Amino acid sequence: DCFLSQIQINQNNIVRICLNKHSLSGSTSHNYREFGVLPVKFLYKKFAILFTFKNFNKGLDGQDIVDKRKNRRCNIPVDYPYKSFGQSFVNYLGPVFFNSMPCQYKKNIQLSENNAKKLVYNWLFSQII
Repeated sequence: DCFLSQIQINQNNIVRICLNKHSLSGSTSHNYREFGVLPVKFLYKKFAILFTFKNFNKGLDGQDIVDKRKNRRCNIPVDYPYKSFGQSFVNYLGPVFFNSMPCQYKKNIQLSENNAKKLVYNWLFSQII
């Protein structure tokens, strides 16, 4: 977490420099949207979601999902880790991040595997506040 915050600060400064904004006033999230870049913390989420989806490819029919019971069909089971780092933690966070996505995104990802990276990127980009 300590290293991630330092990388985040450096990334904020780099985005400001690339946009020729010399003052620190203004929204950082607006700068990311204007420059079209994901913050470092979202990149980790993207990698965790794509890694989990790649290792757990589950088919879904093309019907609309309305109620919670059908929505849970899109979810990926979560393996709870005994330790908070390494591969077992990615195996925990990947499904948690994937299951937090809106159902329509999960359904689209499962139906079109070729566009999974783009769909996850678009969802994370829409999460920048």
